[in-house]
Amino acid sequence: MVLVDNKKAFDMVDHCILLDKLGAYHLDQSSLDWFKCYLSDRKQYVNFKCQSSTTKVITDGVPQGSILGPLLFLVFINDLSLHINTQVDLFADDTTLLAATDYNDINELNEKLALEVSNVQNWAITNKLPLNTTKTKTILISGKRLKSKLTPENQTLDIKFNDDSLEQAHSVKLLGFNIDEDLNFDTHVDIMAMKLSKRIGILKSIKSYLPRNERILFYNAMIKPLFLYCSITPGQTVVRTISLKFSNFKNAAPELSLTLNLAIPRLIYLIILVGYLFT
Repeated sequence: MVLVDNKKAFDMVDHCILLDKLGAYHLDQSSLDWFKCYLSDRKQYVNFKCQSSTTKVITDGVPQGSILGPLLFLVFINDLSLHINTQVDLFADDTTLLAATDYNDINELNEKLALEVSNVQNWAITNKLPLNTTKTKTILISGKRLKSKLTPENQTLDIKFNDDSLEQAHSVKLLGFNIDEDLNFDTHVDIMAMKLSKRIGILKSIKSYLPRNERILFYNAMIKPLFLYCSITPGQTVVRTISLKFSNFKNAAPELSLTLNLAIPRLIYLIILVGYLFT
């Protein structure tokens, strides 16, 4: 797997290329003129301590914070998949290349991914969207059982990008979810436990200052999403990991229930208390 990083992707969209791509989607001339007017002659300045800098014309990029900005970027990057021969996942400015091979043929995998990285690089040059070599990473996902069969030589990805070897990571973050090369999800659970500890501590410290409805709002916004985001991805593997990592949270669910005066959803309650079964 190769996780490609774009340099300030939303700010680097070339307006002329974007308008050409909108035309390829059969927008009529009046619509293209409207988009050209929307993108052109935009200015920005910085205001600090009541002092404003001179205005600067924005020649590239799509307006961030707008409804059209993300949609225009998707139009701009959508044709990248036409230049890739293996599986490619596009989500906003995150581009992920995936390839698979027999477990004892790392050379074939290196060749596949090297070719696709080269294709991405050529597309980026053509579309004037620079890529960040230092933040583009690779990871070899094999699972612990398969990894035990691999020789050291078959555990190394050797993929170059602009003549620089890409970093092979043991864990990567993809759309906010941390993936380990062994698929044991230890990194994700560690980070999740650290965030939980801080947020439950904050809730306990402010509970006497907030009415019940605002405590529930804090719980729903800051604590509950940690359990629910990508909760079905790890499956049973992460349950056993959580039972060990969350041993310090044995009393978290009862404390939350008392703090919020609210029945915690059964799934979350069981996840927190699963440490009782294994410790």
